Amino acid sequence: MSDQIDSLTKRGIAAATLNSSVGIKDTRLIKEGLAQKKYKLLYVAPETLLNEDLIVFLLQTNTISCIAIDEAHVISTYGSSFRPKYKKLSELKDYFPDIPIIALTATLNKKGIDDVIETLKLDTPNTFIHSIDRPSIQYNVFMKRDGSKQIMSIINKYKDKAGIIYCSTVGQVDEIATYLQYRGYNCKPYHSKLKKKEKEATLEEYLNGTLSIMVATIAFGMGLDKSDIRFVIHNNLPSSVDAYLQETGRASRDGLSSSAYLLYDDADKGLYSFLWSKTIKNPEALKMQHMHLRKLDNILLNNSNCRRKMLLREFGEEIDDCNNCDVCLDHQTLKDAL
Repeated sequence: MSDQIDSLTKRGIAAATLNSSVGIKDTRLIKEGLAQKKYKLLYVAPETLLNEDLIVFLLQTNTISCIAIDEAHVISTYGSSFRPKYKKLSELKDYFPDIPIIALTATLNKKGIDDVIETLKLDTPNTFIHSIDRPSIQYNVFMKRDGSKQIMSIINKYKDKAGIIYCSTVGQVDEIATYLQYRGYNCKPYHSKLKKKEKEATLEEYLNGTLSIMVATIAFGMGLDKSDIRFVIHNNLPSSVDAYLQETGRASRDGLSSSAYLLYDDADKGLYSFLWSKTIKNPEALKMQHMHLRKLDNILLNNSNCRRKMLLREFGEEIDDCNNCDVCLDHQTLKDAL
């Protein structure tokens, strides 16, 4: 959010944010500004927005003219589920029945779209669907043999270029970041266990280009305003097709040639089973997560067809072979190198 606020402020658009990282004094000042209609945009985390005190304040001050829900795929049972409060956004229509709502996301299939509409209680809304194909991104999938060395081999192709390395756990993030730093690579870790100031400083370095590589957990990157990311590496199998496209889609926002690399082994499935058993208590939600993982496994790992074709088919798009994935290009030389 802070990234987007900074970008808007530089363009002369008055914007503010309310979330758990904003202190009591700043929260009071922002609310005063809202009451005086000083802001055009207010960025709010779902966990903050659904706080009763804020709801009452917004109703009393008649502040809102439109509600935009970004990353709306998180609302759906058919999308990601690491932010359960998104489901609670169904209450918005009860609080603000006359305020228009728009839900936005980069990836969601037909079932997911219907689910978002139902959850948000949208009455016969207009739906706008654009192709999710990102032809400038090349997809590559490799069996993991020595993950750290394989990652090093990949990033050596992108000297001083911006990239993201995604890991499933905080421990993996720290391990890989330390491994690369020791060998002279310009990278830093980014995850929830770091102190707020350290994360802010690391993000600023990454955005201004003094830091080349971010090693992060999957929560990093939502709303990231950086267009020149040239590669995204997954050190583990992503949790779903939509998560994979969301995360790889953080590359090449300037439309220039970029690459996505997935390193996987069978242990990834066991890791997810363990993590989900600790965090997901609803049996149906747990079942859905495993279904998403199996679907991704079938598309990316148990398939000899064009990777882009199979990924887009999940979202109702049909294309010819893309000639820009490792299956189409048969990157035997690259595979041997890794």
